[in-house]
Amino acid sequence: MTATKASSDGAPADTARDRASADKPPDAPAAPGRTTAEYRDLADKIRGRVDALGKTFGALATTGATAIGLAKIGDLFPLPAGDAYETWAYVAIGGFAVGVLAVIYLATRLSKVSRPLYVRADLDGMERDDEISGPERGRIEPLFDRTARLNGAQSLMGYERRGGALRRSARWTRDEEERKRREALADEVRGDVEQTLARAAVIVIRRRAAKAVTGLGAWLAYLAFVSGLVAFGLGTDKVASGRVEPATAKACADARTAGARPSELKPPCDSSTTGAQAPTPTEAQTRVTVAEQALAAYKTCEAATPAPLSDADCAAQRDAVVDALGR
Repeated sequence: MTATKASSDGAPADTARDRASADKPPDAPAAPGRTTAEYRDLADKIRGRVDALGKTFGALATTGATAIGLAKIGDLFPLPAGDAYETWAYVAIGGFAVGVLAVIYLATRLSKVSRPLYVRADLDGMERDDEISGPERGRIEPLFDRTARLNGAQSLMGYERRGGALRRSARWTRDEEERKRREALADEVRGDVEQTLARAAVIVIRRRAAKAVTGLGAWLAYLAFVSGLVAFGLGTDKVASGRVEPATAKACADARTAGARPSELKPPCDSSTTGAQAPTPTEAQTRVTVAEQALAAYKTCEAATPAPLSDADCAAQRDAVVDALGR
């Protein structure tokens, strides 16, 4: 029969270990794969990634606004004459405002992920203090309950209080062996609670990051930003198309002074795009224009009349040509 090694007070040496094991139920969880420090490091990494994503999006938004919007802000004013150009100016300004608001909204969503999060066992207090939302509590409360149940407690707060009670009782215990046992149990309880809180923080931060980047509000903000820039670029282009540079306007005026007909003018020299009034034609130019129209009418009549033509055929058109040229 094997003898059992006794301690200095006469009790078996393995009595403390057996009593410590008896304080935990047989279905207590084994040591998890990650430590508390690793969970905290993971939470910091998620925050860092979201912060980097926010800075990247801000840089892209600034670049896009500069290339598409701010570079053309001067194209809006002064507005060309016409109500249509005023409408397009409103479209451009509204699109730019929508894009700016979308960037601010996304920056606000991303900043919520980076704010400090101190998870504690009192979920009611955290929700009451607006530190977590109802859906976030629904994600981490099962984790709290599982840790408490596996350690024979009703809640994580109760399990945490058990550790505090063990530590207080250890201070008043004169038996050195018993004091160490209770401190070891208190340390184990604190480790379980801290690891649970660290895991809960990762769950909350990961959920906030996913919601901030890929949630419905984020997709609507992305769409609003792109649509705003497109509207701004389109509006400025439409307004700029109705404005003629001074050198172009002078060239168009010179072409009209030289006698160019409206059919020979091309944009931006036609009056529909420049808004400029064509010079008043001279009497000779008017006579030539009328004669050309009368001659065209005579040719049309001649082509439509069977040969041979008589003096009565197309007489009216022929007389109009003669009158236009002057007898």
